[in-house]
Amino acid sequence: LGYNPNTPINENILSANANFPVISAGMMFYMADSCANTKAFFGFAAQNINRPNVGFFGEKVKQTMHFSLMGGINIYNQNNFKIQPNFRWVQQGTTNQIRIGSLFYYNFPNAEGALEGGNIGLGAWYDENGAMIMSLEFSQNNLFAGFSYDLGANNPTRSLGIT
Repeated sequence: LGYNPNTPINENILSANANFPVISAGMMFYMADSCANTKAFFGFAAQNINRPNVGFFGEKVKQTMHFSLMGGINIYNQNNFKIQPNFRWVQQGTTNQIRIGSLFYYNFPNAEGALEGGNIGLGAWYDENGAMIMSLEFSQNNLFAGFSYDLGANNPTRSLGIT
Protein backbone atom coordinates (compact mmCIF):
# COMPACT_ATOMS: atom_id res chain seq x y z
CA LEU A 1 0.00 0.00 0.00
CA GLY A 2 1.00 3.56 -0.48
CA TYR A 3 0.02 6.91 0.96
CA ASN A 4 -1.83 9.41 -1.22
CA PRO A 5 -3.19 12.55 0.53
CA ASN A 6 -5.59 13.22 -2.40
CA THR A 7 -7.72 10.11 -1.77
CA PRO A 8 -10.53 10.21 0.83
CA ILE A 9 -8.84 7.68 3.13
CA ASN A 10 -5.22 8.57 2.27
CA GLU A 11 -4.42 5.21 0.71
CA ASN A 12 -3.15 4.37 -2.71
CA ILE A 13 -5.06 1.22 -3.60
CA LEU A 14 -3.54 1.15 -7.11
CA SER A 15 -0.26 -0.10 -5.65
CA ALA A 16 -2.00 -3.05 -3.92
CA ASN A 17 -2.37 -6.22 -5.94
CA ALA A 18 -2.34 -9.97 -5.51
CA ASN A 19 -1.04 -12.53 -7.98
CA PHE A 20 -1.36 -16.27 -7.61
CA PRO A 21 -1.21 -19.27 -9.95
CA VAL A 22 -4.29 -21.48 -10.29
CA ILE A 23 -4.06 -25.08 -11.46
CA SER A 24 -7.16 -26.66 -13.03
CA ALA A 25 -7.77 -29.73 -15.19
CA GLY A 26 -10.67 -31.46 -16.88
CA MET A 27 -11.78 -33.83 -19.61
CA MET A 28 -14.75 -33.92 -21.96
CA PHE A 29 -15.96 -37.01 -23.82
CA TYR A 30 -18.16 -36.75 -26.92
CA MET A 31 -20.24 -39.32 -28.76
CA ALA A 32 -20.89 -38.47 -32.42
CA ASP A 33 -23.47 -39.64 -34.94
CA SER A 34 -22.66 -40.89 -38.45
CA CYS A 35 -22.37 -37.27 -39.71
CA ALA A 36 -19.79 -36.38 -37.00
CA ASN A 37 -22.30 -34.21 -35.10
CA THR A 38 -22.18 -34.36 -31.30
CA LYS A 39 -24.89 -36.71 -30.03
CA ALA A 40 -23.99 -36.77 -26.33
CA PHE A 41 -21.27 -35.51 -24.02
CA PHE A 42 -19.96 -36.10 -20.50
CA GLY A 43 -17.20 -34.26 -18.69
CA PHE A 44 -15.57 -33.52 -15.38
CA ALA A 45 -13.24 -30.84 -14.10
CA ALA A 46 -11.27 -29.90 -10.99
CA GLN A 47 -10.34 -26.29 -10.31
CA ASN A 48 -8.08 -24.71 -7.72
CA ILE A 49 -6.19 -27.99 -7.41
CA ASN A 50 -3.26 -26.18 -5.79
CA ARG A 51 -5.61 -24.29 -3.38
CA PRO A 52 -4.03 -20.85 -3.99
CA ASN A 53 -3.83 -18.16 -1.33
CA VAL A 54 -6.16 -15.42 -2.56
CA GLY A 55 -5.61 -13.06 0.37
CA PHE A 56 -5.39 -9.44 -0.73
CA PHE A 57 -3.43 -7.79 2.10
CA GLY A 58 -1.24 -10.75 3.06
CA GLU A 59 -3.86 -12.66 5.08
CA LYS A 60 -4.03 -16.38 4.35
CA VAL A 61 -7.27 -17.15 2.52
CA LYS A 62 -6.96 -20.57 0.88
CA GLN A 63 -9.28 -21.07 -2.10
CA THR A 64 -11.35 -24.26 -1.88
CA MET A 65 -11.20 -26.94 -4.55
CA HIS A 66 -14.02 -26.91 -7.06
CA PHE A 67 -15.31 -30.07 -8.78
CA SER A 68 -17.73 -30.24 -11.71
CA LEU A 69 -19.58 -32.98 -13.59
CA MET A 70 -21.58 -32.18 -16.71
CA GLY A 71 -23.39 -34.08 -19.42
CA GLY A 72 -26.06 -33.90 -22.06
CA ILE A 73 -27.70 -35.79 -24.89
CA ASN A 74 -29.56 -34.77 -28.05
CA ILE A 75 -33.11 -36.11 -27.81
CA TYR A 76 -34.32 -34.47 -31.01
CA ASN A 77 -32.28 -33.50 -34.08
CA GLN A 78 -34.38 -33.05 -37.22
CA ASN A 79 -35.55 -30.32 -39.61
CA ASN A 80 -32.83 -27.88 -38.48
CA PHE A 81 -33.96 -28.07 -34.82
CA LYS A 82 -32.07 -29.73 -31.99
CA ILE A 83 -33.07 -30.22 -28.35
CA GLN A 84 -30.35 -31.08 -25.86
CA PRO A 85 -31.26 -31.65 -22.18
CA ASN A 86 -28.20 -31.38 -19.95
CA PHE A 87 -27.05 -31.10 -16.35
CA ARG A 88 -24.18 -29.76 -14.29
CA TRP A 89 -23.22 -30.63 -10.73
CA VAL A 90 -20.69 -28.41 -8.94
CA GLN A 91 -19.16 -28.82 -5.50
CA GLN A 92 -17.08 -26.03 -4.00
CA GLY A 93 -16.06 -26.65 -0.41
CA THR A 94 -19.23 -27.79 1.37
CA THR A 95 -21.59 -26.11 -1.10
CA ASN A 96 -23.26 -28.13 -3.88
CA GLN A 97 -25.09 -26.85 -6.92
CA ILE A 98 -27.14 -28.84 -9.43
CA ARG A 99 -28.43 -27.30 -12.66
CA ILE A 100 -30.83 -29.12 -14.94
CA GLY A 101 -32.16 -27.71 -18.18
CA SER A 102 -31.99 -27.78 -21.93
CA LEU A 103 -30.55 -26.08 -24.99
CA PHE A 104 -32.72 -25.49 -28.06
CA TYR A 105 -30.88 -24.93 -31.35
CA TYR A 106 -31.95 -23.80 -34.79
CA ASN A 107 -29.46 -24.47 -37.62
CA PHE A 108 -29.50 -21.99 -40.50
CA PRO A 109 -30.32 -24.09 -43.59
CA ASN A 110 -28.60 -23.21 -46.87
CA ALA A 111 -27.15 -20.05 -45.33
CA GLU A 112 -24.27 -18.21 -46.93
CA GLY A 113 -21.84 -15.62 -45.66
CA ALA A 114 -21.76 -14.96 -41.92
CA LEU A 115 -24.53 -17.48 -41.21
CA GLU A 116 -23.01 -20.35 -43.19
CA GLY A 117 -22.62 -23.43 -40.99
CA GLY A 118 -24.12 -21.55 -38.06
CA ASN A 119 -26.94 -21.82 -35.57
CA ILE A 120 -28.67 -19.91 -32.82
CA GLY A 121 -29.36 -21.43 -29.43
CA LEU A 122 -31.62 -20.66 -26.50
CA GLY A 123 -31.09 -22.28 -23.12
CA ALA A 124 -32.98 -22.50 -19.84
CA TRP A 125 -31.90 -24.18 -16.60
CA TYR A 126 -33.11 -24.39 -13.03
CA ASP A 127 -30.65 -24.40 -10.16
CA GLU A 128 -31.61 -26.33 -7.02
CA ASN A 129 -30.51 -23.27 -5.01
CA GLY A 130 -33.36 -21.28 -6.53
CA ALA A 131 -31.93 -19.59 -9.62
CA MET A 132 -33.29 -19.64 -13.15
CA ILE A 133 -30.64 -19.34 -15.85
CA MET A 134 -31.33 -18.16 -19.39
CA SER A 135 -28.86 -18.12 -22.28
CA LEU A 136 -28.63 -17.00 -25.88
CA GLU A 137 -25.83 -18.10 -28.18
CA PHE A 138 -24.77 -17.78 -31.79
CA SER A 139 -22.24 -20.05 -33.43
CA GLN A 140 -20.71 -20.25 -36.86
CA ASN A 141 -17.86 -22.37 -38.23
CA ASN A 142 -15.14 -20.16 -36.71
CA LEU A 143 -17.06 -18.04 -34.21
CA PHE A 144 -19.04 -18.55 -31.02
CA ALA A 145 -20.70 -15.83 -28.93
CA GLY A 146 -22.93 -16.42 -25.94
CA PHE A 147 -24.71 -14.55 -23.17
CA SER A 148 -26.30 -15.94 -20.02
CA TYR A 149 -28.13 -14.40 -17.10
CA ASP A 150 -28.93 -15.87 -13.68
CA LEU A 151 -32.24 -14.84 -12.14
CA GLY A 152 -32.53 -15.42 -8.38
CA ALA A 153 -35.81 -17.26 -7.75
CA ASN A 154 -35.88 -17.70 -3.98
CA ASN A 155 -32.53 -17.44 -2.12
CA PRO A 156 -29.76 -16.19 -4.43
CA THR A 157 -27.27 -15.91 -1.55
CA ARG A 158 -26.94 -19.72 -1.59
CA SER A 159 -25.91 -19.81 -5.25
CA LEU A 160 -22.22 -20.24 -6.09
CA GLY A 161 -22.51 -17.71 -8.91
CA ILE A 162 -21.10 -20.18 -11.42
CA THR A 163 -22.40 -20.10 -14.96
